[in-house]
Amino acid sequence: EYVRDELAARPATSRALEARRAELLGYLGEYIAKGITPQNTFVPFRNPVFIDASGNICAVGYLIERSIGRAVPEAIAQAHRLDYLEDIAVAMPEVAAWIASSGFTVDELASIQPGYPGPEVMHLMGWLTRRANPNAPGDTDGWQDPLGEALPENGPYRQEIDGTVMQGRFARKQMVGVWTRKREGRILGKGTFRRGAATWESFRLDGSRLAIGPFANSHAEGEWKIFHPSGRLAAVGTMRDGQRHGTWKFFYDNQASSKLAVGPFVQGHTVGGWKHFDEVGALVAKTKGAAWEGITLEIEPNAAGVRHEIHQGIPAEDNRLDGLYLGKDRLYVNEDGEMFDGDSNQLEKTETGWVARACKWSKKRKAAARAGNASTLHDMMLKERWKDGEPAVDQCTGASVAVSAARASRYELMIRSRWQTHAPIPAWDIDPQPAAPADPEEDIDLGVNDEDHDDRDAIGGADNPLDMATYLTRHATWYIEWPHVDATFVALYRSLPGYVTTEG
Repeated sequence: EYVRDELAARPATSRALEARRAELLGYLGEYIAKGITPQNTFVPFRNPVFIDASGNICAVGYLIERSIGRAVPEAIAQAHRLDYLEDIAVAMPEVAAWIASSGFTVDELASIQPGYPGPEVMHLMGWLTRRANPNAPGDTDGWQDPLGEALPENGPYRQEIDGTVMQGRFARKQMVGVWTRKREGRILGKGTFRRGAATWESFRLDGSRLAIGPFANSHAEGEWKIFHPSGRLAAVGTMRDGQRHGTWKFFYDNQASSKLAVGPFVQGHTVGGWKHFDEVGALVAKTKGAAWEGITLEIEPNAAGVRHEIHQGIPAEDNRLDGLYLGKDRLYVNEDGEMFDGDSNQLEKTETGWVARACKWSKKRKAAARAGNASTLHDMMLKERWKDGEPAVDQCTGASVAVSAARASRYELMIRSRWQTHAPIPAWDIDPQPAAPADPEEDIDLGVNDEDHDDRDAIGGADNPLDMATYLTRHATWYIEWPHVDATFVALYRSLPGYVTTEG
């Protein structure tokens, strides 16, 4: 409803489309009232799902369906089920035409196409012994309550779901005796319990050890270790009441078992305070913030001394501000490619060189720009973008002044730094599954849209699709959901009693 109210306060793309926009806002209200959204059972991280496996449609799809019928949404789901709206519009002219006639911009419609959690790794806790999660940010209606199996009655227990069989026994509301979780007749996990306490061992289908850790009160509790298929340590950290909680460390699968990442969870949620390293131990990036509050990625300086900071994570929005810092120079680039310096000027690269136009910013906004504080500056920019439901008046109306050649050269250097490789994206396959036949026409998703980011000399620069920093940024646009972290826990939970996950 927050996003709907924001959209209702904004004007249509033209007066001729005001009625159409109002009609679609009415349909959006219907969709919100229904309270049924798609479930992501396709990928183990937050991603849009146009229509899910049960036929539940996303908000944008519902607007299209109500206005021109179900055929177009079904065609989208057939070819672009997990794609973002802007990419769908490029690939399907009929979708681009519908957007043009809607009275909304692509960005506005994209704001109601959120990513849906994959297997609900951040909410899983095993046997349900509580519901409300007071630490779940933004949770007002229980949609982030813990997930798991209902606590069984006393006596023998056996459950079979999607080829996985879990069996054991309960007495006095605690697990007792031998418990196993099997798939295809092979043991995924086992433990012998006494009053809910045991040491649990987890395995892959090939029999190799996946994890080991303690249970208490029939929930994973205390220090757990997870292993690579090679047998080397992949991760170690604490579980509390069945959820990942506290500090965890992740390690590369190399001879030295060098540290890949370290950071905290709070009742299943990944929060700020994480650090990522390359294979030789050099710090690559730090992460601050949390979902619903804004997330900042601080990337370490490159060889030229350019430091890079990214602020994003505003709920249901694609807003992002990059801060690039070299000595006393500041360069800020937003998601639209607009550039600003640390002296409150809007910058533009023209055919004849760089020019600057003075902006009428508040003292606090100017101070944030001078200080190299992208997160504070971005918050102010977003708050001042709209006024009384109308786009704010352009604040950068000063006369164009040429930027010196020396400073322009530094800006060019700062922009090019976005294309560098700080460290490769970590190779991570904690629980290899049988491979599906390869599609030679399907590109691997490295975390960026190659069509939008294939020009390293583009205005504002471009992200390097092979860089760890790009990968970390791509998977922290609302929640922090890095695949190498979440996939590790999805694999673990598939082997534990009481957890409900996608088994594939």
